[in-house]
Amino acid sequence: MPVLIGAARPATEGGGFAAFPFYKLAGLSESPSKETNARAAAILRQLGVREDKAQDVLGRSVNSNP
Repeated sequence: MPVLIGAARPATEGGGFAAFPFYKLAGLSESPSKETNARAAAILRQLGVREDKAQDVLGRSVNSNP
């Protein structure tokens, strides 16, 4: 699960982080990254995840809903 944070605020403004700009998520690619997904599937296999679940990763994009 990713951790979503906004831009860092300067200490003069109290520090911390601004609200995450969720509207930007709509701009994420819907095309799967073949190289990244193949590596993720390989790691899942090494961790003992079932093959059908490892294969599920291959068609996912950063804009896919779980």
